[in-house]
Amino acid sequence: MCVSGYSAGTEFKITPPSKVYATLGSDVHFRWKLSFGNYQDRKDFDGIVWGHMNERQNIIDRYMSISQQGKAHINTGLPKSLQDRLTVSANLTQTVCNVEFVLKNFIADDTKTTYGCTAEVYGDFIRDGPIDLGIAGKVHFTGLLFLVAIRTIGKESC
Repeated sequence: MCVSGYSAGTEFKITPPSKVYATLGSDVHFRWKLSFGNYQDRKDFDGIVWGHMNERQNIIDRYMSISQQGKAHINTGLPKSLQDRLTVSANLTQTVCNVEFVLKNFIADDTKTTYGCTAEVYGDFIRDGPIDLGIAGKVHFTGLLFLVAIRTIGKESC
């Protein structure tokens, strides 16, 4: 019994981890490789979208997309400050769609959003995400650990 319009071989072969860490000010790269299981699935490929994804794996705010022909589009309805920080590159062939979405100049507020990618083939959706962003090198202290650190420093200086 077929439960979707695309073949079992059409799937994401490469995806980002569910948590990505980056240093503030750096560019964050999100890479996906969508493999087409057969020629018909490539023909029925409608595009791929990247953006803010909720916990139900729905893109609730489209940031960028790649069309059926491989053309990149940035959502012009986004704030200009965000649009200026987005880039995308894609290589679309008869067998795969390699796509890299980039969020430039990573800021702390970017960690408040979860990200994801959705491809549409034959009217069905192939989803990956949500992906959380974290600040690399940021140390989280509990109150107890902080207290131990103060006491240790205090003893060494006596």
